[in-house]
Amino acid sequence: MNDYPLKMRNLAMDPILAGVLDRHRDILAQWIVEMKDDFGFGRKHGRQ
Repeated sequence: MNDYPLKMRNLAMDPILAGVLDRHRDILAQWIVEMKDDFGFGRKHGRQ
């Protein structure tokens, strides 16, 4: 679990994956928003 940030950094530096992430950035952003809502971080549920 400790190497997770390192893996994410390596992914960000991969030009092919960077292109994929750029194409799907809006989809990923929406997915992150939904994940935050699922975990109660979103303001949609009125949680503090």
